[in-house]
Amino acid sequence: MIKKLAAALVVVLVTWCATSCDDQDGDGDGDGDTDSDIDTDVDTDTDTDTDTDTDTDTDGDGDSDIDSDTDGDDDTVDCESAPGGTNVTGATSGLREQLAWTGVSTGLAWTTQGTPLRASEVYFTVLDEELTQMTEDTLVADSGLETDTPEIDLLWDGEIFHLVWREGGGDAGGPIRHQRLHSDGETIGTPRAVSEGDGTTTMPVMAMGGGQIIVVWVDERGGTRDVYARFLDADGPTGDEIAVHAGAGEQWLATVAFDGESFLVVYLDQVDPSGLNARSVTADGVTGSWMVLEGVEPAAQPHLLPVSDGFALVYRVVVGLESSVYLLGLDAEGNPEGEPVVVDREGHVYDAVARDGELLLLTVHTDFTMAQLVFSRLDAAGAPTVDPFLVSCAENITSPSLVVADDHAVLAWSESDPDPVVSSRIYATRLAL
Repeated sequence: MIKKLAAALVVVLVTWCATSCDDQDGDGDGDGDTDSDIDTDVDTDTDTDTDTDTDTDTDGDGDSDIDSDTDGDDDTVDCESAPGGTNVTGATSGLREQLAWTGVSTGLAWTTQGTPLRASEVYFTVLDEELTQMTEDTLVADSGLETDTPEIDLLWDGEIFHLVWREGGGDAGGPIRHQRLHSDGETIGTPRAVSEGDGTTTMPVMAMGGGQIIVVWVDERGGTRDVYARFLDADGPTGDEIAVHAGAGEQWLATVAFDGESFLVVYLDQVDPSGLNARSVTADGVTGSWMVLEGVEPAAQPHLLPVSDGFALVYRVVVGLESSVYLLGLDAEGNPEGEPVVVDREGHVYDAVARDGELLLLTVHTDFTMAQLVFSRLDAAGAPTVDPFLVSCAENITSPSLVVADDHAVLAWSESDPDPVVSSRIYATRLAL
């Protein structure tokens, strides 16, 4: 009997060793690697970089870059090496930063978070090439919004700044407002209304081209969200409002860029089949309507960037708690070319600009214990041209913004303690390109 039990035990041990003894690193995957970390993830390490997370080593250099550290063990994010930035304003609750480069200085606009006791405010300042304030924080407007933060956008037209934001005002909300500012930060005149409807307005964005500036926003005057536009000149809003897409269903999340002759507006149309739709806009009205990408969800945050032979459409896809940033190329007419590609597997919020055949991407990664701000440079196909660069780490990072300033990129963002309403501060840095 004892001999039979001993023989059975030998069989069990042999069977166990056949599936586990060749796994010397303790990760239980039996892949025969000798990674030095004790890996309990599903191991996808095929680059022998001693890191067994699913990483973004897309450049083939064998390192783990800034990777998707899904096990939360922080084995690939070295926050101590992140240079961080400089606190560039006196603001103690700055959010929604927007940047614009004049050629010699950087305009910075931001808002404060509204509270039950105080409405959100819109501020502006100018930074020199060393990111030192050239002007004091200028209060542009009291937005009238409580317990909310208005979306804003900032643009330099070669002579003056243009700043737009959403204004509050009663239960129905208020208009999109526009303010002109000199290069020294001084306001020109008073804010003027861009939108004229009675409904809530949100998400203003601007673009410039062909000697014209256009503002595009989301408008609820018809009872549902629609996309409207209006042109600006040196004195402010001009001409009539243009209904880019107003009708049944929800149309919103608009982005805009100049195509050489007109402005291409891409927005989320949630009428079945839901997806990103496009229309061409001039001062004479709207022409065309076509689907760019089906199946896109409301978390998309689309950015349309003009490139040499068309456009780069950058957008976000969220599945559960996972968020990724995608790139889709469009031709000069705004038609999709090829298939979307993933350019950041962990980007939760982001900003993007195009420069000389490159795409510059600034994203916030988070594992819900620490946020990381990551800067990436990509070619037109979405492949990295250099390793992603870890800029900063903090408990909370929000509102990333970037602008090209000659041979540098200027980056701005908000960092905060657990309560961003009280302690969010604006940081900025310059990175050589």
